[in-house]
Amino acid sequence: MKSKLLFLAVLFNFSYACYSCTAEYKFTTEETIAKSDLIILATVINFKKKKNLEDRTSILFEIDEVIYGSTSDDYIKIDGRIVTKSLGNKHKVPYIKGRRRSSGGQCFATDYEYGSTYLLLLKNGTPYWTAYSPVNEKIINKTDPWLMWVKGFISGKQFKGPEKNTK
Repeated sequence: MKSKLLFLAVLFNFSYACYSCTAEYKFTTEETIAKSDLIILATVINFKKKKNLEDRTSILFEIDEVIYGSTSDDYIKIDGRIVTKSLGNKHKVPYIKGRRRSSGGQCFATDYEYGSTYLLLLKNGTPYWTAYSPVNEKIINKTDPWLMWVKGFISGKQFKGPEKNTK
């Protein structure tokens, strides 16, 4: 009986390790903003479930505002999960880590709520580029503290924009 329990414990730990985030480096909040090539405020307007991928959905966002960078697009698609209630970030601004993930072990929050607005810090068209970072935070309104902080940081003298040689 002990050997069976030991086997199950080892198996559980191994399987958890296979699905857990193994990111070695997390950028600071300021680095995350500076390394983003496009920062937008966008609202979830549609979604389509992907075939053969459990819980994965192609989510369509309407771009409400371009805060940094440029795009001629009015919409952006991002893979994620549609949920009935997306959790906001419970930390103080400036956020040093992203909002809580619904599934343990994930490097990124991938849950989005239909009709909700998110501040997306994108690199190469995705918010999933730096683990545990506040790259896709839910925004409550136009005076949301995180939105105001990011806008203030970008407009400040310390913001230099994306670095040329990044990981």
